[in-house]
Amino acid sequence: MTPKFYKPQSVQLEIYRKALESVKNQKEICQIISDYGYTPEKIDEGVDLLVKTKSLYAFNAKEEYQCKRAKSMFKSTYDVQFTIFKSHVKKAVMIYGKESATCEILGISGPIPLSYKKSMNIMYRFYNNILDSGDVLRDFIRSGISHDTLSVARQKLSEIEELKSIYNAVKQNVVSTDDRKSEAFESVKEWMQDFVSTSRVALKDRKELLEVIGF
Repeated sequence: MTPKFYKPQSVQLEIYRKALESVKNQKEICQIISDYGYTPEKIDEGVDLLVKTKSLYAFNAKEEYQCKRAKSMFKSTYDVQFTIFKSHVKKAVMIYGKESATCEILGISGPIPLSYKKSMNIMYRFYNNILDSGDVLRDFIRSGISHDTLSVARQKLSEIEELKSIYNAVKQNVVSTDDRKSEAFESVKEWMQDFVSTSRVALKDRKELLEVIGF
């Protein structure tokens, strides 16, 4: 049967592997298709393309896994800290709800932004102003939120930024390796499509041999 080129890439690569392996192992097939330009050397070209593509495919899959993991670590750390921050904001509103000037200083006089960059700026502003102001810090400590808790929250922001940086770097790697994999896959697919067409002509009277190589 003719390979289905719309199948997942992993399936297509396995079809190609079996086809080329079968050709190399069947002397009769080799002899027939050699007359149509697909000499053993030409078949080796296809094998080399396939090996390169499979290597890039595996490497890209590894990069994608690392990207998903990096994103998960960044997002989970950010989400936990943002939840903690919102609880601290509620406490601040309880303490300074009628003191608009202090709320403005802490950056909580309006709605809390949800975008990453803006929310990080607000969180830095919030914790820096609390920890750098003796009076505000004392108010928080009296309300049950310790200096250590606030310090850890501020330190966590640096960790989040580092995790975001790692995620961005890995994501960029994925884009690069995906492009290389796609180029290699298109090359081997084009080579195999020509090979399939030629094999169908060369072996049109030998259906059993076409079946051996999967066509």
